[in-house]
Amino acid sequence: MSATKAGRVWLFSNHSPASIPSHYSSIRMEDCLIAVDGGLALLEEMGKVPDMVIGDLDSLDKGRIPQGTPIQRFEREKNETDTELALGWAIKQGYRDIVICNDLGGRFDHALGLLQNLELFSSEEINLRIESRDQVVFMLKSHNLLNYPKGSLLSLIARSSEARIKSSAGLYYPLAGLTLVPDYSRGISNHFTEDSASIELVSGRLLAVVTLFN
Repeated sequence: MSATKAGRVWLFSNHSPASIPSHYSSIRMEDCLIAVDGGLALLEEMGKVPDMVIGDLDSLDKGRIPQGTPIQRFEREKNETDTELALGWAIKQGYRDIVICNDLGGRFDHALGLLQNLELFSSEEINLRIESRDQVVFMLKSHNLLNYPKGSLLSLIARSSEARIKSSAGLYYPLAGLTLVPDYSRGISNHFTEDSASIELVSGRLLAVVTLFN
């Protein structure tokens, strides 16, 4: 990997929502904006110019790309999705904080593909998540401090044969000593009793889905 780069990557996909929990207003000068194919449309509406356009451009009029914007164009017949290619590029550049802006609507297989991207690229060093209008989806690390409003829902889904939790705090259902497996839905619909919660994961992979209420 390259040296760690300051700033956050905002990855705008074809289904980028008009707002996300992190708020587009928090975009900073040092951040990197990537338009994944048709994700350029929302950036146009926001009056922002992407730092990079990546994809096969099958859902984007190339003439709409701002002059001088770097483009990585790929053939439509490829093994990776456009999002996977964009994530690989961002991580190779040294970015470690990445938000995939996607409403998780549209094609279900595309949503599952994004979950595969989370598993492929998430690590203890890389903070990667999907943000829709009112949900944040990410892989848990070994030690997790989750800062979300009291009353927000938290669902945990095992993505390995089993996932063992050592301890938790700030949640309605305590998780200490709990083992989750992929075939059962026991980890669905917990909720925050405080404005933050902590979870210590001993082993395995856990997908976390936080649902916020306005």
